[in-house]
Amino acid sequence: MVDSLADHRSLVPNEAIECIRARVLHDTQTVSIVDYGAGIKGGEQAQTRHVKKRLFSIMKNSATPPLQGALLSQWVKRAKPAKILELGTSLGIGTMYLAAGDPGTKVYTMEGAPAIADIARQHFIELGFSPQILQFVGSFDALLKEVQSGLGELDMVFLDGHHAYAPTIDYFERLLPSMAPGAILMVDDIRWSLEMWRAWRTLQRHPKVKQSMDYWHLGVLRLRTPDEVAHPAHPSLTIWPRPRRRWLMRK
Repeated sequence: MVDSLADHRSLVPNEAIECIRARVLHDTQTVSIVDYGAGIKGGEQAQTRHVKKRLFSIMKNSATPPLQGALLSQWVKRAKPAKILELGTSLGIGTMYLAAGDPGTKVYTMEGAPAIADIARQHFIELGFSPQILQFVGSFDALLKEVQSGLGELDMVFLDGHHAYAPTIDYFERLLPSMAPGAILMVDDIRWSLEMWRAWRTLQRHPKVKQSMDYWHLGVLRLRTPDEVAHPAHPSLTIWPRPRRRWLMRK
């Protein structure tokens, strides 16, 4: 069993990754993307839209925050997963934090917007992560079955793409047969909206889940192994309260 991470004071953001963040936060370049449904923060509905966004805005509003990135790295360092599947690459900040956790881990990441995936790929090359990270570009619905069949058993999954109740639960159920016993599932933006909070609470109570950890914006679930009994109605929780250093955690 992997112990939970409860003390954020030991987490240190990656300097090289944060240099890329700082640079892009000053990049006014506009890119055309297909938004497959993150939706409006706090809203109940998500829909596909063709939009134009500036890179600094995408980095500010969608990229994994520094402290959360360090948390991802620490989870990888402790769990030592052979394979991680990430749904939602964005500009690749969270992807690189996952890869930085253990150089022996392969990270497979899916992104719906080709223009964003191209920029993320440049970041992977710049920091030397490209041999460790394999990208898939397209809608999750269209790609997920094919990606699953080619990857085999997954030790860790990071859901960071479609922030709505139905797809979050659907992706979990579809990925569950591919997840190894004791695998780790991370769900981003669990407090994005009432709908996402409801999805998180539903996942917590799933009979395959042994343990859940709440890091305010990030939820972490550990699946039970065959020799572990199903959890009671309320699984054990490690609560990380809303951080005071909000710029490190908040999108």
